[in-house]
Amino acid sequence: MEVLAKSSGSTLAEHTEKVLECIRALEASGVCGGVPDAWWQALRYAGLLHDLGKLDPVFQTRLRGGGRSGRKEILPDEKKCRKCLAESPLPHSLFALFFIGAGFLPLGDDLKDAVLSAVAFHHWRENFPDYLLGALSECLKERAKMLAECRGCYEGMLMELKEGLRQLAEEHGLSLEAVGFNEDVVEYLMYNDLGASGLITPPYSMIFLSERMKATDSDEEMRIFVAGNLMRADHFASYMDQNQFVQASQIEMGEVASYEELKAALEKRFNRLWQAHLLGKMPDIRGRSVVVIAPTGVGKTEFASLWGGGRKLFFVLPLRVAANSMYERISSLLGSIRREWGKNAALLHGDAALALRRLKRLEEGEKEPPEERPLLGEDEIEGESRQAVELARHLGHPYIVCTADQIVPAALRYPGFERIYAALMGACVAIDEVQAYDPRAAAIVTHLVQQVTEIGGSVLLMTATLPGFVRTQLEKRTGVETLNLLEEVEELRPLAASSRHSVKLEKWDGDSFRLAEQLIGEARKGKKVLVVMNTVKAAREVYEGLLKKLEETKAEVEPVLLHSRFTMEHRRKKEDSVFRLMPNIGDRPPGGCVVVATQIVEASLDLDADILFTEAAPVDSLVQRMGRVYRRYALKEGRWAPGEEANVVILVQSPAEGGGNGVLLGSGVGKVTSPESRHVYDFEFTLLSLAVLAVMMEMQSEGSISAADQEVEIENRVWQLVADLKQEGQKKKKKTTARDLAGRLVERLADAGVSTLALTERQKQIWVDVTYKLLEKNPTGIGSYVRIYEETLDILDHGYCSDRRSDAQRLFRQMCDCSIVPSCLEEEFYDAVARCIAERGSRLSYDDIAEGAVSRFVVSAPWYLVKDVMREIEVGDVLSRVDGLDSDLLERRRSQLERWLSGINLADLDYDSERGLLGKENE
Repeated sequence: MEVLAKSSGSTLAEHTEKVLECIRALEASGVCGGVPDAWWQALRYAGLLHDLGKLDPVFQTRLRGGGRSGRKEILPDEKKCRKCLAESPLPHSLFALFFIGAGFLPLGDDLKDAVLSAVAFHHWRENFPDYLLGALSECLKERAKMLAECRGCYEGMLMELKEGLRQLAEEHGLSLEAVGFNEDVVEYLMYNDLGASGLITPPYSMIFLSERMKATDSDEEMRIFVAGNLMRADHFASYMDQNQFVQASQIEMGEVASYEELKAALEKRFNRLWQAHLLGKMPDIRGRSVVVIAPTGVGKTEFASLWGGGRKLFFVLPLRVAANSMYERISSLLGSIRREWGKNAALLHGDAALALRRLKRLEEGEKEPPEERPLLGEDEIEGESRQAVELARHLGHPYIVCTADQIVPAALRYPGFERIYAALMGACVAIDEVQAYDPRAAAIVTHLVQQVTEIGGSVLLMTATLPGFVRTQLEKRTGVETLNLLEEVEELRPLAASSRHSVKLEKWDGDSFRLAEQLIGEARKGKKVLVVMNTVKAAREVYEGLLKKLEETKAEVEPVLLHSRFTMEHRRKKEDSVFRLMPNIGDRPPGGCVVVATQIVEASLDLDADILFTEAAPVDSLVQRMGRVYRRYALKEGRWAPGEEANVVILVQSPAEGGGNGVLLGSGVGKVTSPESRHVYDFEFTLLSLAVLAVMMEMQSEGSISAADQEVEIENRVWQLVADLKQEGQKKKKKTTARDLAGRLVERLADAGVSTLALTERQKQIWVDVTYKLLEKNPTGIGSYVRIYEETLDILDHGYCSDRRSDAQRLFRQMCDCSIVPSCLEEEFYDAVARCIAERGSRLSYDDIAEGAVSRFVVSAPWYLVKDVMREIEVGDVLSRVDGLDSDLLERRRSQLERWLSGINLADLDYDSERGLLGKENE
């Protein structure tokens, strides 16, 4: 009998051969260099043994489509062994334990444990804890008894299988003594629970936390290596089964550019390559974990490329649009070294397939004049982008550009996290703009840095702002060095005294129509005006006020609204418009414009506005928003900030204004106490940020802002300011609330008539540092930011693990975002899906549905906004619109659509291509 591994007809021997080929390719690539040879041998044994559980006759019958003929093929003496087919199938990874003779593995006890654990849990299911100690443990006992009764039958199957594996085992230096009927395991599990056997320790479920905590760091690193690389090899071998043109060597594909090659390529692009000068002066930090603090726009991306020269490198960014931009830059850089190396970079995020298709069309459409341009069909574009995304998911490229939610949640140790960690072993990881994350996510990033360092990887944190308490934790846990580039890099030192931004605090009553007058006035001067609001609702209100004012004044100013609640297609078009209107290039298009956006413009977007109007927010966000203004002067010394006029206007809203709308300083500001909080920014953090800035402005008017001990003086004055604000409340015999503090601060700012402050880059860092120090000391007595960070870190330190990858990503993203189709687009969405099915026929793939329907009609929205108006998609309604489907194909398409559309719901909300998703008034 041939034992099948896949429903495609691939045999167990064939699949095992591919897995072992992939393991050989991993070892040959050198990406995990430095691990003991014994670990590789253990991994090879795990590859040989991992699918032995597929011997289960029930599993084999199902692969063959069921029926008596299938049963007779598996069990020649069907009557005698009928009991083998009577039971429900066990997960094949657990069933494999009955056929592994661990005593015959020529490995140490710790490696034997790692092999058994890797085999048992390489396909984790949510009900595994029940098999180990819960209600389903009886199923294991019954199967063990059945195995004892039918031992002869299984020994015969094992002998036949071993014969088919003999040559393969010899080729890889493995002993087939490890394959055999394990009488001891069968006998034990007839009467006892697997979870109590000590045979394996589940790596995920919190139930077994005490057992996992007994493992040493080296044991855990070894387990991650074996389990993670087995998953990588198994997944890639399965991908090879589906694509005959993919080779095992592609599990780690392409060459890594050396430091010298990258340096030479960058020197052709830049007149002054300070990055190379710094790394030449400090060669020890190359490829070593380090934190780099630098202003926006000075070239941190190029530094990361050189820092990771000669090693596999992950670029991790907070937003998809930033990842797309980074991917283009890295691909271009690599392609300038060798043309074919442009394909050595991979893009990994939820919309990567669509982004790659779009880039491919642009590339093919622009690289040759029309008369010489070859015809590239949609099928060819689709095939290339699909394969590129599939390979990216296997983490095999030497350069991987991804969003943080693809990598960082692995720190929550969800089932299968070892696959990510195995790829990070020995690799370099550059994480951009860590300040873009909330306190919980910042704690998860901190934990990830520690864990990656412990398993042999290196991490570069690049940021314009880093909380002191985060830096302290990183230094304590990893010994990571912190470099302030304004101090360490000779070429950048003059920038410390340079200024690009004149900042003004302005009291705002929330009247969008009046604000629009200011915006249009600036745009009429030919300025590129950027408006950044904290919430979608606030951005939309400002945009609508702007449209009304434009209609009234007939001003020729182009407006754009950009936020996260557009369909992918509409958001992409709006991003293109923003880059067109305010690009960071020397020859910018003439004419004024107004771009109204949310904080999605903060991270790593190469925009250049002339003036910024922003809502009040924490200092790190404000500094990032400022980074989109006068970006063209980022590497120029001296004062470039305007004189009397501000080019950064911070709008501060009093709680007493706006008709009692509950706004504290700015929309989305409040107590961020849980991952589901509707607030975007912490109130105390925002209040202290504004207070520090106000004090710095006051000190400038006194001429004391440049004093040597200014940080201490600023901190003392803020303490006094907060004390004064509290004192005013005590005079009224009232308990001081967040609303009171906000209102009094705004009134104090208005009464003081605060002028503009030309912030130097050094002063921005002081603003950040002092605010974070105050945040730790909690002068207002109502803060929670630091507490949330520390509590999250403590939970992670004590072995927290998430039950599902999706839960881990949800916690990391802070808010539970849902993918929905607004009800007003329901019919068009159904028609688009049906059209994809009809037009693509047998070639239908998820990418077709993604581009033809999902990108055009699906919107991301927070859970709280849609939870009461969601309903399921009617797959039957979609299929009823497709003609010519026979019953078999109909069921296949039904199954595919249920899987592909499982995370998408309908929502009874309106949608507008200009304004996006239109929610409730109280969103």
